Amino acid sequence: MSRAQHSFKSYYLSESKLRDLLHNLGVTVAGDTGTDLIAYCPFHSNRDSPAFNISKSTNHLWKCHNGKCNSQGNIISLITRKGYTVAEAERMVLKGSLEVTDLEKVIEAILGTNEKKSDHGWSKVDPTSFADADADNGFVARQYLAERGIGQGAYDHFLMGYAASKNMLTIPVFDERANLCGVIGREIEKKRYQYSTGLSRGELIWNIQNAKVNDSIILTEGALDSVYVWQAGYENVGAVLGSAISPKQWDQLRKYFTSIICFFDNDEAGEALTESICESVTDLAVFTVEYPDRMVEYIDDGEKKTRPVKDAGELTAEEIQHMLENKLSSLLRLF
Repeated sequence: MSRAQHSFKSYYLSESKLRDLLHNLGVTVAGDTGTDLIAYCPFHSNRDSPAFNISKSTNHLWKCHNGKCNSQGNIISLITRKGYTVAEAERMVLKGSLEVTDLEKVIEAILGTNEKKSDHGWSKVDPTSFADADADNGFVARQYLAERGIGQGAYDHFLMGYAASKNMLTIPVFDERANLCGVIGREIEKKRYQYSTGLSRGELIWNIQNAKVNDSIILTEGALDSVYVWQAGYENVGAVLGSAISPKQWDQLRKYFTSIICFFDNDEAGEALTESICESVTDLAVFTVEYPDRMVEYIDDGEKKTRPVKDAGELTAEEIQHMLENKLSSLLRLF
């Protein structure tokens, strides 16, 4: 499909489905004008007033009226800013809910019918089952991680494993009380992420159960980004699982930490998230990091190109250490 064709697509959700989708994205609705829903913007931490409007009509245009944010777009851009691809966002709007994949069936096959998760959560699931599945299949996931520079220490610590039927790395997700609440899956060949049914990324911070013993937390976008930072010697790391931080995630950050270090991707979305935090957060100390001035090669349509280093997975442990040892206070951005 051409870009021109894509621009003429229209999207519509009933009000109830729109509200449900916003809820699952971590957007708190505070009111209703008849034509719009009024909510707290998910892209900054100001909870004093709901400055986010989203239309109930076709395409559900939205805008944040906070002077320091001014973000705007349609329902598709809202979903993609929460970390999903355009294709995933379109499927979600067509379904009227966050995408439910068949990862759940894969998980149940690994755990066995007697151990599958109950309606009350994952309390009866043994998270080591995924590593056992990897062992049964010749450690495909562990080898995949090794090729990406992630060692067995991290593999064991984070209880990672394998789903053979989808050739997928599995990463367990725990809440702040260390209760298993779902699984992240990353397809090894397609490099696409999937999430277990009911796992709302906007309600948790990956690895917070370990990081919360510290006063400060290093925040990344993805779980594997956090793993690379952990391998570099920093246990106080967590992932927001997207390119935005929801009100519920802010509640957890304020509950456990006095400072945060923004270690988001070195791209437009990562920079926008960092900038938003630096401009709006006043009750936590905020620090940022500077990526090294280094280029990496990549292939685009068979052509070799170069671009700046993008995320923690493209950094050496020494580079990560240097970035964190030389972190900058967000106050410096004011001068």
